[in-house]
Amino acid sequence: MSEFNNVISYGQFYNEGGNVDLTGAENNYVDISLVATPVDNLLKNIKSTGLTGFGVEILNTGNSYGSFQFSAFAGDSKTYSIIGLQGSSIVIPEFRFYQQATTLAYEFSMDFMTTLDTGQKLTFQIRVESAALPTTALQLLNVKLAMFNLRQLGIH
Repeated sequence: MSEFNNVISYGQFYNEGGNVDLTGAENNYVDISLVATPVDNLLKNIKSTGLTGFGVEILNTGNSYGSFQFSAFAGDSKTYSIIGLQGSSIVIPEFRFYQQATTLAYEFSMDFMTTLDTGQKLTFQIRVESAALPTTALQLLNVKLAMFNLRQLGIH
């Protein structure tokens, strides 16, 4: 084997962002409508789902540590929630953020740990904590995800 065998998997993903499609997100979760694009060659045993929602596919079973970040703009001073799903199961609990009325800007960052099996997909979803969608589109910019499998093999 030509690689250091105790590094199981890792990946970094990015999307420059833009307006998020919140259709149906009034008190319901919907996919974040941005694609997770791999950053250069910073990948091993994890890949983008390549779908319209921001998500990754795990290629090696284990516990993973991750960090999910973005800057949010506009969106009418609403409260928003983000979760991480594997299929229909919530594997990353809800995180909330609120658009400040004065600037309509927010820096969002969440760190998480989760256990995923080979072939499972982790996707991020968003909802508006309101019966009405914002009249001004919510923008998520500089969306970043870094994940590392904590399982290690070999002699240390």
